[in-house]
Amino acid sequence: MRRQTKARMPLNTFRLTRKRAGSKMEETSREFSLTCLRRKTTNIMQKKLETKQMAFDIESLVNGILSRNKFQLTSLKRQQIMSNRIWVFVHEAFFLPCVVM
Repeated sequence: MRRQTKARMPLNTFRLTRKRAGSKMEETSREFSLTCLRRKTTNIMQKKLETKQMAFDIESLVNGILSRNKFQLTSLKRQQIMSNRIWVFVHEAFFLPCVVM
């Protein structure tokens, strides 16, 4: 009987080990890969939510400053902020520096 050499695999992939049909090891490895997939998906969703929250915080901050200065943020200006513009034009000679991620 010839000995098989294990092929090298990237660290982030999972091998579904198959010993016997329905063996404990097979179930464990499949469960492990599903758990990791689920965790990765959750992390991605969390990052997206954080990014949305950051954009919302920046918008509300700018709106707060503008309302104190008796300026209204038009929908066009709001879109410019959301599309990562660094400067928001508020008044002819008045610029508000706004750092957007």
